[in-house]
Amino acid sequence: MRHRQPADQAFDPTPDYSPVAGVVPTGTHRPHWEQEGRAYFVTYRTVEGFQLPPPARDVVLDNLRHWDGSRYFLYQALVMPDHVHILVAPLAKFAEASQDVAPMWRLQEILHTAKSYTAKVINRLLEREGRVWQEGRFDKIVRSAVEFEQRWEYIRNNPVEARLAPRPEEYGWLYEWRSEQETDT
Repeated sequence: MRHRQPADQAFDPTPDYSPVAGVVPTGTHRPHWEQEGRAYFVTYRTVEGFQLPPPARDVVLDNLRHWDGSRYFLYQALVMPDHVHILVAPLAKFAEASQDVAPMWRLQEILHTAKSYTAKVINRLLEREGRVWQEGRFDKIVRSAVEFEQRWEYIRNNPVEARLAPRPEEYGWLYEWRSEQETDT
């Protein structure tokens, strides 16, 4: 398990949820709902039949951690052999002088960068060609603290359920954010 101590306070993943206020449909094939200031549970998968070997999983996790704090707040990330789960909250882009409020990074932008970059690096690393990731993603707005905790536990127990590790802490491709208070104990 890897820990990060933030420079400032943690992003609140569960402000009061409104099912309609500021919800924006995105995506072309099926709608993806985004709402500013929300955390998301996101899953994306490798193409059928392709498994990420350990060095490729390192590439994916390192890339997700790279953008933490600039494009999104990364609560949790798990890279399995054939899929990735993240709990993430997009952050605001840098505002230009002409803007009163900076727009938020969209999940589509975040995942396009992550999938495109890691596919190129993984293909080069494994000396192969072809697609690494399936098109699309599954994403869900986290609506409450209870749901956030359920998603957190689901992600952290995924490698145990798949029999890849006896305990979540022993799986090498699990990142979990911890507050300063939690890391001091």
